[in-house]
Amino acid sequence: MPHLYRNLSIASLALLLVACSGINAKNEEVLSAEDELKRGLGGGKLFGNIDILGGKREAESTKQGIAVNTFAWQATLDVLSFLPLVSADPFGGIIITDWYSEEGHQDERFKVNAFVLGGELKSESIKLSLFKQKKGPSGDWLVVAPEKNSARRLENAILARARQLRIERGQ
Repeated sequence: MPHLYRNLSIASLALLLVACSGINAKNEEVLSAEDELKRGLGGGKLFGNIDILGGKREAESTKQGIAVNTFAWQATLDVLSFLPLVSADPFGGIIITDWYSEEGHQDERFKVNAFVLGGELKSESIKLSLFKQKKGPSGDWLVVAPEKNSARRLENAILARARQLRIERGQ
């Protein structure tokens, strides 16, 4: 019986190696998103013409677009570009920033969670959650309410930038 398990294990390993032999692994240069944009490799698409599994996409599959309005998405990234980015999901329309302290105001910090909703460019397409903290007397961060209407002012700046982008692209 022990020989049977050993033989099955060896046969399974051999099949696995044979199956993997068809994979063409190359050592490719890895670029940051900023480098990719500078070099223009994206071709206007989020991931260019590369499939997640490494192959080229078929022509019909490249017609699938981002589920959110591209002007609102780009405008949100532009307006929030001064904040350190933690996560950006263009398919879900979610941008999460890290905590940021302005120069000269190291005792307070804030972060933004932005949501780009739907494919249309309208005021309901942008929702922001703004978080603010102040350093307490013991040095720990305490949650405080952000200034009134500051999230609304950011939303309006994003919408203005989105309209500007749409006009620049003639759409």
